Amino acid sequence: MNNFNRILFFIFLLPACFAVAQPSAAIQKYDSIHNACMYNTSNALSCSRRYAKQVDSMLQVVYRMVRVRLDTSVRKNLNAEEAKWIKERDEYLTIQAHNDEDLDENSRNVDMTEKRASYDRRRLAELLKRTVY
Repeated sequence: MNNFNRILFFIFLLPACFAVAQPSAAIQKYDSIHNACMYNTSNALSCSRRYAKQVDSMLQVVYRMVRVRLDTSVRKNLNAEEAKWIKERDEYLTIQAHNDEDLDENSRNVDMTEKRASYDRRRLAELLKRTVY
């Protein structure tokens, strides 16, 4: 491999490496901030909502990263998989909401927000594995 080809290789390889590293580092940072917030505040709902929003945003970014790397037929499969996952998540959350009926409203909101964020977080981890070559 001549020097020019090496330079081109690294120019195209480095963004791919950072694309994987950045979401992983960001989600670890979000996890850490969320844990500290939940431990150090009396407003757990605010912490939970912020974390859930961050995880949801990161999930959307990673979906786009994965889609870009797929050919059309595989991308269609991912879209179907995503729709199925959303349906399963919503069914899970519906069941969990029934389990939380005995909690006061604030506790129920915190619990449901945490459960959704946790469910989304697991999906995010699955998708991040797909971005590694």
